[in-house]
Amino acid sequence: MIKTIIFILLLTGCESAEDVLNESYQRKFTTAHNLKRNYRGLAPLVWNVKLEKHARSWANHLAIQCRANRSSGSGYSENIYQVWGKRGEGIKQIVDSWDVKKESVIMGCASSACLDPLTLSSSVIYVCNYFP
Repeated sequence: MIKTIIFILLLTGCESAEDVLNESYQRKFTTAHNLKRNYRGLAPLVWNVKLEKHARSWANHLAIQCRANRSSGSGYSENIYQVWGKRGEGIKQIVDSWDVKKESVIMGCASSACLDPLTLSSSVIYVCNYFP
C-alpha cells in the first residue's frame, strides 16, 4: 500500500513523507529558504533534527483529517502548505509563498501524504518549524 502511495505521489510531482529522512529533501528545503533569505539580506538557516521531528509529528497529525491547521503552544514559528491532487508545486514555490521571520536561525521541515475522507482527493501537507 505505501509503495502505491509513493508511486502516485512521484507521478504527481509531489515529494513523499519518506523524503523527510532524505538528505536531498533537507537540502531542497534549506536551499529554498536560504535563497529567499539571501534576497532579503538575512542570515541563512541551518537544518535542525529536533525541529524536523516536531514538524513530522504535526504533519502526521494533520494527515489524519487531511486538513492543514496551525499548531499552538509549541514555541516554534511555523509555516504550513497543502498541495491537492496533481498540482505538483515544487519546494521552491511552496517556500516562496511563506512568510520569512528574520529572527529565525534554525529550521526543520516534514511532509505527510493523506487522502481526504470526504472527497477521496490525495494531498500532501508540508510543515516547517523555525526557532526562534
